[in-house]
Amino acid sequence: VYQCHYCHRRHLGDTCDLYVFWLIVRYEDTLLLRVSHLTMEIVFVVACLVAALPAALMQPTTGPIRNYDTVRYLIPRNTDDCIGPNVTVAPTACSGVNQYSNSLYRITGTGTRVMSDGSIRITNRAGFSVQYYPTHKIIYNEVAKEQYVVYQCGCYNRTRMFPSSLVPAAPAGWSATKVFEGPLQSISVDDTSVGEFMNQCAVIDRVMYSTELGVNGCYQRLAACGYGAPGAGSADATKITRQVDAYITYGAFPGNAKSIAISAVAAANPLARAEWLKYFGSFFNKEYEAEMQYRAIRNNYNGLKRSAQASKPTPPLVVAWVYKGWNADFVVSKPSYKVAYVEDAGGVMVSDSLLTSSSFKTSDGGRSWSIPQAFPEDWETFLNQVDVIIDETYSFSTGCLVRMDDFLSQHKLNGANVKAVRNKQVYTIAGMASQTVQVEGDYLGSLGLDWYERGTARADEVLRDFVRVLNPGNGHNTMNGWNRRWLLRLDGVETQKKQPAVCSISNANLNDRCQRVTFAFAICPNVIRNCTDGRMMTPGPAKRCEFV
Repeated sequence: VYQCHYCHRRHLGDTCDLYVFWLIVRYEDTLLLRVSHLTMEIVFVVACLVAALPAALMQPTTGPIRNYDTVRYLIPRNTDDCIGPNVTVAPTACSGVNQYSNSLYRITGTGTRVMSDGSIRITNRAGFSVQYYPTHKIIYNEVAKEQYVVYQCGCYNRTRMFPSSLVPAAPAGWSATKVFEGPLQSISVDDTSVGEFMNQCAVIDRVMYSTELGVNGCYQRLAACGYGAPGAGSADATKITRQVDAYITYGAFPGNAKSIAISAVAAANPLARAEWLKYFGSFFNKEYEAEMQYRAIRNNYNGLKRSAQASKPTPPLVVAWVYKGWNADFVVSKPSYKVAYVEDAGGVMVSDSLLTSSSFKTSDGGRSWSIPQAFPEDWETFLNQVDVIIDETYSFSTGCLVRMDDFLSQHKLNGANVKAVRNKQVYTIAGMASQTVQVEGDYLGSLGLDWYERGTARADEVLRDFVRVLNPGNGHNTMNGWNRRWLLRLDGVETQKKQPAVCSISNANLNDRCQRVTFAFAICPNVIRNCTDGRMMTPGPAKRCEFV
């Protein structure tokens, strides 16, 4: 009797040996001992060919072109993602299964309610919430006003569709409810703020198309191989509907039934921005992993914040975030998350009263203040009243300005005597970037900034940059050996660092020939059936991908 067991969480690589089979041969009589080696080899070859078939159907991209008319296919579903027949009981799909009975597999938030239908809804002040049912969940984005039903794969299929009766009507003013099979399998990502969330949730191998402005080495490799993501609202997005099961993007696109909005950059403070990791993880059944990652970020952030408050200099350094605007103005930027970074690091943001007395105007409740570029003397006078300048003026080739000469020219300060310039306390957010984009298209010759990628998710690391600038004497343990990643000093010495476009096939499902040839790593269901007595079990997170 041959019993063929496959290894959970393994990739099918370029060669068959990466997909491991154990053939357990039980010899019942001496005749079986005479089975030739040739027979065994045939068994192995057939098994490997069957396993390789989905990958063989995927048409490879062999060069740095972006052509959405080329038909590709979904990254193959790893069957270990799904609740299998050893759990489901026909004819009722997933009868008796409750994927989310263990609280470890639910997000945490500011409020938990048991609803009238028995579901559990968890709200979060960052701007999202998740409502859990036994075999599906509803994920709410209160910022984009969209809601998504994500049902567990294996419970429903083409012949047993997810019941329309379980799809709730969207609230008034929201987009129509969108339905997805989870965990998401093959995605397109056109928003840089999602990049580090994908890395933290270990789902880069499920990315079919990535923004060409990504900084992570794997996103750069994807884009260079022609897998640059089209905008979720563009005409090109309709050309890849057979290749992705979801478009992760920055806003609501009601006309795209596969688009999912992520609104981390709209959050009010650094930790709320980082907490959108939980929202993202919910689409991949990664609530537990996202929770653990977020707690580490939160604890690191708050620990450093307390230390910085105790060690901040007296008087604290005054900071102005500035940029040359698009409407013939100079702008001082003061959204609440920037204020939090400065103050939590031990500095102080330039005051509204100083801005008002300096003839600045605001039309958005104080998030930004502007003064006409026609008054460079007033701009210089204002800047001389701050200690540290953080400049965000856009530059196509470097993301933001990276040379002092360019800063002085753009801000009409040539020949001016500005305190922060004298003291070498002018910074930009361009410290870490991608390699220059080489793919024909809108971004050819440009690059992506890591501030908008890892900087969105890793609030704890961003705070270290600010502490290094505003509170250099701080001795918190997380500061040991820390070199600024994002804040680049315009002193003629520091230069922009560029992330190498290096990625392993195990991380991105992409080989050195730009071919997509593997399954994604399995994201195993939260429930299994005990092999000895048939009991339904909800194992701990470390045991989900093991036989019990």
